[in-house]
Amino acid sequence: MKPAPTAALVAAVLAVAALGGRLARSRPPASSPAAHAPASAASAECPPRTLPDDGVCIPVPEAPATAETPIRRTLYEDRIFRRPDRPADYYRYRLPFASRPARFAPAANALDGGVPPAGLLVTTARGSAVRAVRLDGQTGPTTLLYAGRLVGASAVTEHVVTRKDGARTVLLVFGDLAAPPVLAPHAQLSEGAALGTAGSRPVYFEARVCRTGVEPRTLPPDQILNDAFTVSEDVRNVLSLP
Repeated sequence: MKPAPTAALVAAVLAVAALGGRLARSRPPASSPAAHAPASAASAECPPRTLPDDGVCIPVPEAPATAETPIRRTLYEDRIFRRPDRPADYYRYRLPFASRPARFAPAANALDGGVPPAGLLVTTARGSAVRAVRLDGQTGPTTLLYAGRLVGASAVTEHVVTRKDGARTVLLVFGDLAAPPVLAPHAQLSEGAALGTAGSRPVYFEARVCRTGVEPRTLPPDQILNDAFTVSEDVRNVLSLP
């Protein structure tokens, strides 16, 4: 015959049982299988200015520009590269420099994310003239759009060019001149008219095509280089061949 359990043994068993119940109640519920499922494509990291939507990264629309939130200047997001039918050698073209340039180099810019912009730094003789030119397919006169401080002392000329997709307005930007030209805004320029002279720095030279519907004469000067209104294009696409 087994001996009866003592009061102390009974109390110990009851205490262990109570502790087990408290542990069971405090233990978090087991995770569901979905909690351990791999992240979907929608949760993957998307490029800047995009958000995941049903597994696809979609662009985030930007707020329209207002006086309080002006359009942010963006650099070379939609630049147009040299067409394959255009010669690669800059010296093949009718250049807007009185002296033969010694060097053409991509213009470095800390804001372009490491992508060389289509603008150029042109090393030419100090004091040599920078001149107005007619572009390939140009119709109508060359007009001075702006003279002042843009990329240093600058001049911007306006040209209407006929292309396969219709007439487009092309702007030539000349920066880091010794001084901006002393010319009236919207003055018509004959081919070879002086726009200024080269200074101690290479001349900044860039072509920009106005987006459809943009009237360049209504743009404030600080918006001429804004990708929202004009797009940078390789100058070899617009310069004339001899």
